[in-house]
Formats: sequence, structure tokens, C-alpha cells
Amino acid sequence: QKIGISITSTEMVTMLKKLEFNVKTIPGKIKKLEITVPSFRATKDINSQDDILEEVARLHGYEKIIPTLPSLPIKLPPENVQRKLEHRVREILSYQLGLTESYNYSFYSKDDLKACSLPEDLHLKIENYLSSQQTHLRISLVPNLLKNLQSNLRFTQEMGIYEIGRTYNEEHEFFPREEIIVTGAIIGPKETSSFLAAKGMVEILSCALNLTTKDWENSSAGAAQAHPNQHIQLKTAEESLESQPGFAHVYTLHPLIAQHYELPAATAIFEINLTRLLTQKSVEKRYVS
Repeated sequence: QKIGISITSTEMVTMLKKLEFNVKTIPGKIKKLEITVPSFRATKDINSQDDILEEVARLHGYEKIIPTLPSLPIKLPPENVQRKLEHRVREILSYQLGLTESYNYSFYSKDDLKACSLPEDLHLKIENYLSSQQTHLRISLVPNLLKNLQSNLRFTQEMGIYEIGRTYNEEHEFFPREEIIVTGAIIGPKETSSFLAAKGMVEILSCALNLTTKDWENSSAGAAQAHPNQHIQLKTAEESLESQPGFAHVYTLHPLIAQHYELPAATAIFEINLTRLLTQKSVEKRYVS
């Protein structure tokens, strides 16, 4: 097992005795050897079983050991479906649709969650927070993205950004509910174009991911952040429960929230739950000439 060849215990005893090791055979189901190192080898070059194996291999002859690959199974690691989906979403949003990806911390302040009308009881509060701007774990990617838009309005009046990140919803159990969400924020050149652009991006993304979806429908879920009359959601064909919110939401930002962050009134947001999409079946596309 150690040196790749089979040597009997009798041969090993003979080799070791030639080197003046004291070898005693211990009988039993598995034959064992009790080996005493000679005093003149007291230079500490023999202090483990592997050192004795090296002596046996050396006397047997290294040239007699045929080099072979170890008999270990070589298998591909299991496919990381979540990472593959995230890479695909980035490819579509960045390369095809021209959005800019944003990276933010997983925290925001109490003022941010209040400004975006997010319930504080669903948040985990950080006990040893490093800054007053990072006191709560996020349950939405929207507040940080709105601050990204606000800080970039001095450079351009037309932009589209998105972020893929994890949210942490406090459910008063041992762990919070963690989900991967992609959220985009669009400010278009015209008042009506932002909402339609966000809606079209979700449709393109759904088509590229080979999802079978239902028709768009009005939604009241998450209405605190959305304009009362401009909020729609999209469900997959597998999501049959009427009470269950869709996997994708598109809405115009609530006027009070837009005013707080000094953003145009027509700022549009889309949110897609990638964790839920991992459980949905995709339709395989076949080429037909």
C-alpha cells in the first residue's frame, strides 16, 4: 500500500536483520513485526514506520518498483447549478442588455429601511456593526441600488444598473431565510420608457433561461416600495397558487421613495428571485432549420 509492491514479512525480516535491526514476529490473525532500531542509527534518521518502509524499499531496489498511476477514481465535481445560473444572468444583463453590475455590502441603515418602507421586524440587527450606515442585514437589494443611482446622477441622467446578491429574512427561527435575488434599477431618457424597458428585460431574461411563463398580472406584493398603479409580476407555468407572489416583479418606484433619494419619478425597478428559479423546470430548445 505504501510503496506499490508486495513484499512478504519473511523478506522484510531478512532485509532488516541485514541492517542489524532487531525484529520480533508477533503471531496473530494479522502478522505484525516489532522492530528495534540499532543504537548506531541513533542519528534520528529512523523515527517512524515510514522510515523503516524506506529502508525495505531501498534494499529491495527502487528500480524494481514499476511506476504506475494511483488507482483513484477521477470524477467531475457535481455541477454548481446556482453559480451557473448567476453567470448566465450576468451574461444576459451585462453583455446583451448593457446594464452595469453593482456590488454593495449586505447591510444598510435603519434610515434606509424606513425610507424604502421595509418592515424592521423582518431584519436582523448587527450587534457589533462597524458603521451607523451598516446596522441591519438586508432583506432587499433596492436601498443600496437607489443610493448607487443617486451618487451617479451627477454624471448622467440615463442609466441601468443591477446587482445579484443574497437577502436575509428574519423568520424568528434558528437561521434566517436566505435567497439569491437579482435586482435592477433603470432610469430612461423618457418618463414612460423606464418601466417598459425593465419589463422587456425581464421578458428577455425569462426567454433566455428557457422558462415557460404566464401572462403579466397586477401585483400588490411589495407595494410599499412600488407606485400604487404601476406594479406587475410574472409567474412561471408551474406556479399555480394564486396567493404565491411571482418570481419576478417590475414596478415604478413609489414617488415618496424617489423623492427621498432625489431620483426621477419614473425610476423603474425589477426584482427576480433566482433561488425560486432553481426549482423551476426549463424548456429545452431544439434547433429546426
